[in-house]
Amino acid sequence: MAFTRPTASEPICPGKSAPTLVTPIPLGTIPPAPGSSTPSTGGEYVTKFIQLLDIDNLQDLDKVTYNKLVEWMNTGLTRYLNSLQTTVPDLTAFQSSGATLLHYHGESDPSVPAASSVHYWQSVRSTMYPDLTDAEAIEAMSEWYQFYLIPGAAHCGINSLQPGPYPQDNMATLIESGDYSGEVQRLCRWPTRPLWSGNNSIFDYVNDEASIESWTYTFNAFKLQPIW
Repeated sequence: MAFTRPTASEPICPGKSAPTLVTPIPLGTIPPAPGSSTPSTGGEYVTKFIQLLDIDNLQDLDKVTYNKLVEWMNTGLTRYLNSLQTTVPDLTAFQSSGATLLHYHGESDPSVPAASSVHYWQSVRSTMYPDLTDAEAIEAMSEWYQFYLIPGAAHCGINSLQPGPYPQDNMATLIESGDYSGEVQRLCRWPTRPLWSGNNSIFDYVNDEASIESWTYTFNAFKLQPIW
Protein backbone atom coordinates (compact mmCIF):
# COMPACT_ATOMS: atom_id res chain seq x y z
CA MET A 1 0.00 0.00 0.00
CA ALA A 2 1.46 3.37 -1.02
CA PHE A 3 1.16 6.71 0.77
CA THR A 4 -0.67 8.79 -1.84
CA ARG A 5 -1.02 12.51 -2.48
CA PRO A 6 -4.83 12.87 -2.71
CA THR A 7 -4.92 15.90 -5.00
CA ALA A 8 -3.39 13.94 -7.87
CA SER A 9 -3.57 10.32 -6.62
CA GLU A 10 0.22 10.13 -6.97
CA PRO A 11 2.10 7.62 -4.78
CA ILE A 12 4.61 9.45 -2.59
CA CYS A 13 6.26 6.64 -0.63
CA PRO A 14 5.61 3.08 0.58
CA GLY A 15 2.90 2.94 3.21
CA LYS A 16 3.11 1.20 6.56
CA SER A 17 3.91 -2.48 6.38
CA ALA A 18 1.54 -3.52 9.12
CA PRO A 19 -2.20 -3.51 8.36
CA THR A 20 -3.79 -0.31 9.61
CA LEU A 21 -7.19 1.30 9.58
CA VAL A 22 -7.35 4.00 6.94
CA THR A 23 -8.84 7.34 8.00
CA PRO A 24 -9.78 9.94 5.34
CA ILE A 25 -7.44 12.94 5.44
CA PRO A 26 -8.45 16.43 4.22
CA LEU A 27 -6.88 17.28 0.88
CA GLY A 28 -3.50 18.96 1.09
CA THR A 29 -2.82 18.40 4.79
CA ILE A 30 -1.35 15.80 7.11
CA PRO A 31 -2.99 16.60 10.45
CA PRO A 32 -1.13 15.35 13.53
CA ALA A 33 -3.11 13.29 16.00
CA PRO A 34 -4.38 15.38 18.93
CA GLY A 35 -1.72 15.62 21.60
CA SER A 36 0.85 13.70 19.59
CA SER A 37 4.48 14.62 19.05
CA THR A 38 6.67 14.10 16.02
CA PRO A 39 9.05 11.09 16.40
CA SER A 40 12.62 12.34 16.41
CA THR A 41 13.62 9.46 14.12
CA GLY A 42 11.92 11.34 11.29
CA GLY A 43 11.75 14.91 12.49
CA GLU A 44 15.46 15.24 13.14
CA TYR A 45 16.25 14.33 9.54
CA VAL A 46 14.03 17.16 8.30
CA THR A 47 15.46 19.80 10.65
CA LYS A 48 19.15 18.91 10.34
CA PHE A 49 19.45 17.64 6.76
CA ILE A 50 16.63 19.40 4.89
CA GLN A 51 16.17 22.68 6.75
CA LEU A 52 19.89 22.68 7.77
CA LEU A 53 19.06 23.78 11.31
CA ASP A 54 20.77 22.53 14.46
CA ILE A 55 17.47 21.38 15.96
CA ASP A 56 16.77 17.84 17.18
CA ASN A 57 13.17 17.56 16.00
CA LEU A 58 10.24 19.24 14.32
CA GLN A 59 8.00 20.96 16.82
CA ASP A 60 4.87 19.62 15.13
CA LEU A 61 3.35 18.89 11.74
CA ASP A 62 1.05 21.90 11.63
CA LYS A 63 0.68 23.24 8.08
CA VAL A 64 2.78 20.40 6.63
CA THR A 65 1.06 19.47 3.37
CA TYR A 66 1.50 16.56 1.00
CA ASN A 67 3.24 18.94 -1.39
CA LYS A 68 5.66 19.97 1.37
CA LEU A 69 6.41 16.30 2.06
CA VAL A 70 7.19 15.74 -1.63
CA GLU A 71 9.43 18.83 -1.56
CA TRP A 72 11.35 17.51 1.47
CA MET A 73 11.82 14.10 -0.14
CA ASN A 74 13.01 15.58 -3.44
CA THR A 75 15.49 17.76 -1.58
CA GLY A 76 16.87 14.82 0.37
CA LEU A 77 17.15 12.64 -2.72
CA THR A 78 19.04 15.17 -4.83
CA ARG A 79 21.18 16.64 -2.04
CA TYR A 80 22.39 13.28 -0.71
CA LEU A 81 22.16 11.07 -3.79
CA ASN A 82 25.87 10.21 -3.68
CA SER A 83 26.29 10.09 0.10
CA LEU A 84 23.41 9.17 2.42
CA GLN A 85 21.25 7.40 -0.16
CA THR A 86 21.24 3.60 0.03
CA THR A 87 19.38 2.99 -3.21
CA VAL A 88 22.23 2.48 -5.71
CA PRO A 89 21.03 -0.47 -7.83
CA ASP A 90 24.24 -1.39 -9.69
CA LEU A 91 25.95 -3.94 -7.44
CA THR A 92 28.32 -5.23 -10.11
CA ALA A 93 31.45 -4.52 -8.07
CA PHE A 94 29.94 -6.29 -5.06
CA GLN A 95 28.93 -9.32 -7.12
CA SER A 96 32.26 -9.47 -8.98
CA SER A 97 34.12 -9.69 -5.68
CA GLY A 98 32.44 -13.03 -5.02
CA ALA A 99 30.30 -11.69 -2.19
CA THR A 100 26.74 -12.83 -1.54
CA LEU A 101 23.86 -10.86 -0.06
CA LEU A 102 21.09 -12.21 2.18
CA HIS A 103 18.55 -9.41 2.51
CA TYR A 104 15.59 -9.72 4.89
CA HIS A 105 12.83 -7.36 6.02
CA GLY A 106 10.02 -7.81 8.54
CA GLU A 107 6.73 -7.69 6.67
CA SER A 108 5.11 -5.86 9.62
CA ASP A 109 7.93 -3.38 10.14
CA PRO A 110 6.26 -0.21 11.55
CA SER A 111 9.37 1.93 11.09
CA VAL A 112 10.83 1.19 7.64
CA PRO A 113 8.20 0.05 5.10
CA ALA A 114 8.92 -3.46 3.82
CA ALA A 115 7.97 -2.25 0.34
CA SER A 116 11.16 -0.19 0.32
CA SER A 117 13.19 -3.39 0.25
CA VAL A 118 10.93 -4.88 -2.42
CA HIS A 119 11.45 -1.85 -4.64
CA TYR A 120 15.20 -1.94 -4.09
CA TRP A 121 15.40 -5.64 -5.06
CA GLN A 122 13.35 -4.92 -8.17
CA SER A 123 15.63 -1.99 -9.00
CA VAL A 124 18.77 -4.14 -8.75
CA ARG A 125 17.21 -6.83 -10.91
CA SER A 126 16.12 -4.45 -13.68
CA THR A 127 19.46 -2.61 -13.62
CA MET A 128 21.76 -5.62 -13.68
CA TYR A 129 19.70 -7.97 -15.85
CA PRO A 130 17.76 -5.70 -18.24
CA ASP A 131 17.89 -8.11 -21.19
CA LEU A 132 16.80 -11.28 -19.39
CA THR A 133 13.27 -12.53 -18.87
CA ASP A 134 11.84 -12.27 -15.36
CA ALA A 135 12.48 -15.96 -14.71
CA GLU A 136 16.04 -15.79 -16.05
CA ALA A 137 16.84 -12.64 -14.08
CA ILE A 138 15.46 -14.11 -10.84
CA GLU A 139 17.50 -17.29 -11.30
CA ALA A 140 20.70 -15.38 -12.08
CA MET A 141 20.21 -12.98 -9.20
CA SER A 142 19.45 -15.73 -6.68
CA GLU A 143 23.00 -17.03 -7.12
CA TRP A 144 24.35 -14.07 -5.14
CA TYR A 145 21.45 -11.90 -3.89
CA GLN A 146 18.40 -13.34 -2.14
CA PHE A 147 15.64 -11.30 -0.50
CA TYR A 148 13.21 -12.59 2.14
CA LEU A 149 10.09 -10.96 3.57
CA ILE A 150 9.46 -12.31 7.07
CA PRO A 151 5.72 -12.59 7.86
CA GLY A 152 4.78 -11.02 11.19
CA ALA A 153 8.25 -9.65 11.93
CA ALA A 154 8.52 -6.02 13.00
CA HIS A 155 11.60 -3.78 13.09
CA CYS A 156 14.12 -4.90 15.71
CA GLY A 157 12.23 -5.43 18.96
CA ILE A 158 11.30 -8.76 20.53
CA ASN A 159 8.09 -10.09 22.06
CA SER A 160 6.78 -13.35 23.52
CA LEU A 161 6.23 -14.80 20.04
CA GLN A 162 9.52 -13.47 18.64
CA PRO A 163 11.94 -13.69 21.59
CA GLY A 164 15.10 -13.46 19.51
CA PRO A 165 17.99 -13.87 19.09
CA TYR A 166 18.79 -10.98 16.79
CA PRO A 167 18.63 -12.34 13.21
CA GLN A 168 22.06 -11.02 12.25
CA ASP A 169 23.70 -12.93 15.12
CA ASN A 170 21.80 -16.09 14.23
CA MET A 171 22.75 -15.85 10.56
CA ALA A 172 26.41 -15.22 11.36
CA THR A 173 26.53 -18.35 13.53
CA LEU A 174 24.89 -20.44 10.83
CA ILE A 175 27.06 -19.11 7.99
CA GLU A 176 30.37 -19.12 9.83
CA SER A 177 30.11 -22.42 11.70
CA GLY A 178 27.17 -24.27 10.16
CA ASP A 179 25.82 -24.82 13.66
CA TYR A 180 22.28 -24.04 14.76
CA SER A 181 19.79 -25.27 17.32
CA GLY A 182 16.20 -24.68 18.31
CA GLU A 183 13.12 -24.03 16.21
CA VAL A 184 13.48 -23.66 12.47
CA GLN A 185 10.85 -21.91 10.33
CA ARG A 186 10.74 -21.65 6.58
CA LEU A 187 10.74 -18.41 4.62
CA CYS A 188 9.74 -17.57 1.06
CA ARG A 189 12.39 -16.11 -1.19
CA TRP A 190 10.98 -13.11 -3.04
CA PRO A 191 9.12 -12.96 -5.40
CA THR A 192 7.39 -16.16 -4.20
CA ARG A 193 4.78 -15.64 -1.48
CA PRO A 194 3.55 -17.88 1.37
CA LEU A 195 0.07 -19.40 1.08
CA TRP A 196 -1.52 -21.12 4.07
CA SER A 197 -4.44 -23.53 3.68
CA GLY A 198 -6.93 -24.20 6.46
CA ASN A 199 -5.34 -24.49 9.90
CA ASN A 200 -2.11 -25.91 8.57
CA SER A 201 0.99 -24.18 9.94
CA ILE A 202 2.97 -25.19 6.86
CA PHE A 203 2.64 -22.93 3.84
CA ASP A 204 3.18 -23.39 0.13
CA TYR A 205 5.50 -21.24 -2.00
CA VAL A 206 3.39 -19.64 -4.72
CA ASN A 207 3.85 -17.12 -7.52
CA ASP A 208 0.98 -14.73 -6.84
CA GLU A 209 1.00 -12.01 -9.50
CA ALA A 210 -1.71 -9.98 -7.77
CA SER A 211 0.30 -9.95 -4.55
CA ILE A 212 3.51 -8.97 -6.34
CA GLU A 213 1.77 -6.14 -8.18
CA SER A 214 0.47 -4.78 -4.87
CA TRP A 215 4.08 -4.20 -3.81
CA THR A 216 5.53 -2.84 -7.05
CA TYR A 217 3.71 0.41 -7.80
CA THR A 218 5.33 3.48 -9.35
CA PHE A 219 5.97 6.73 -7.44
CA ASN A 220 4.43 9.14 -9.91
CA ALA A 221 4.85 12.15 -7.61
CA PHE A 222 8.56 12.23 -8.47
CA LYS A 223 10.39 12.69 -11.75
CA LEU A 224 13.66 11.38 -10.30
CA GLN A 225 13.76 7.81 -9.06
CA PRO A 226 14.49 6.02 -6.79
CA ILE A 227 12.54 7.51 -3.91
CA TRP A 228 12.08 4.36 -1.83
